[in-house]
Amino acid sequence: MRFFRWLSGGVALLFLLGGCGEKKIPLTSLPTWKLEIACEKGDSKACDLVAQRAEEEKNLEKAIKYYRRACEMEDPTGCGKISYFYIYGVGGLPIDLDKAYKFAVIGCKAGNPYSCLYAGKMDYFGVNTPVDYNRSFDEFKRGCQLGSAEACYYMGLSYQYGKGIKANLGRALEGYQLSCDHHYPKGCTYLGNLYFYGDEVGQDYGKAFHYYQLGCRFGDDDGCVGLGNLYFLGLGVQQSYPMAAHYYRLACEKQNKKGCTNLGNIYYPIFGLEKDYKKAFKYFVLGCKLGDPTACTNLGYLYSKGGDLPQNFPLAYYYYRLSCEMGDGTGCYNVGYFYDEGLYPVQDFDRAYKYYLLACEKGEPKGCTNLGYLYFTGQKLKQSFKRALQFFEKGCKKGDGKGCLNAGDIWEKGLGGTVDFEKANFYYKLGCELKNGESCYKLGRNLYSGQGTLLPTTGEAIDYYRKGCELGYQKACRELFYLKGGK
Repeated sequence: MRFFRWLSGGVALLFLLGGCGEKKIPLTSLPTWKLEIACEKGDSKACDLVAQRAEEEKNLEKAIKYYRRACEMEDPTGCGKISYFYIYGVGGLPIDLDKAYKFAVIGCKAGNPYSCLYAGKMDYFGVNTPVDYNRSFDEFKRGCQLGSAEACYYMGLSYQYGKGIKANLGRALEGYQLSCDHHYPKGCTYLGNLYFYGDEVGQDYGKAFHYYQLGCRFGDDDGCVGLGNLYFLGLGVQQSYPMAAHYYRLACEKQNKKGCTNLGNIYYPIFGLEKDYKKAFKYFVLGCKLGDPTACTNLGYLYSKGGDLPQNFPLAYYYYRLSCEMGDGTGCYNVGYFYDEGLYPVQDFDRAYKYYLLACEKGEPKGCTNLGYLYFTGQKLKQSFKRALQFFEKGCKKGDGKGCLNAGDIWEKGLGGTVDFEKANFYYKLGCELKNGESCYKLGRNLYSGQGTLLPTTGEAIDYYRKGCELGYQKACRELFYLKGGK
């Protein structure tokens, strides 16, 4: 008995002596039941740990309960999790964006980067709350500082477009760079786009390649499309259609509509790969189903042209109209052409006008030019040379050489009310630059005869006749032959 008394007393003594220097046991080492007790006593980190373990065990009801308790103690992780659960309706919670926003704001103030991101996106896009760019910028900036790469990306967007802050391209690039450095793929791809187009920074295809490569490697399919475009065009890298196809295929496999459409384009016109209309058709179908209007337009063209596929005007019309409804001007133009020519379903000039007008408004130059034809001929609409000129000029300015030719003809003949060779030559020159051979010929003819210029200029006339001839316009070839002494 004396032994046991001494032992028990000794243990007590050792405990008392060692108490002051005892290391605190980390929360992660405690069993869940002890963490639950600590949580009830106000330890928010203990609540978080209980919730995390419950989430790992797929007990989402319990996870929600303890994340909510942690958030009530203004714990950043708990608020971030509850906000996320309400955004996506996790664990049986109803999607409730009001509550999601409420918890995100609390979490952001408490220091959770993802809470700042969620709150910022809701304010930026006006999701269940009025758009507030000033507030979203502050939330993205704080989220970025706390370590959210996606928040850095949105901070970059805010700086670039002046959303809630004065536009500052340098700061925008810093935001994108931070997001890319932390492996947020869209940040890398966006940097690639900036350097590819060079609209706001110096165009640099080498840098575009670098950032597209990172974006693609980190999982952004648009980055893969960007790489495919560089290989397809041979910009910043040696041109390689097989490599372009490789990256387009990577993107298409991730359901990227442009990746599928571009892959179809590679197989259709034999860009260094085997001519395979079946594969082209397959990828156009995928691109169209994924919502790319260009793919739908291409399907319409395949069915309209015939040969590679059996000609089928009803299917061609269907895909052109689908493309138009998706916003593609070329699709609208082709629907108008079908009505204009009576290819399918019936000839209907009112509908032709409607779709040509849609095409013109959506940036398809041939839509504008064909509207001009309708007004010019007066066979399908009330004749109006003034209206015809307006649409021919629109078609020209949007890039249709025939529109330039027709505008030049109206000015040369004075059909709009006044003969003006100078304006006629202006439009013929634009048409020639857009590779319309007849425009080159008419400009050469006027220069040779001194119409619209101070003096005849044989040298320039010969140059334009040559261009017209090279573009296949035979009258230009004949004039060139005579001027060079031919008989």
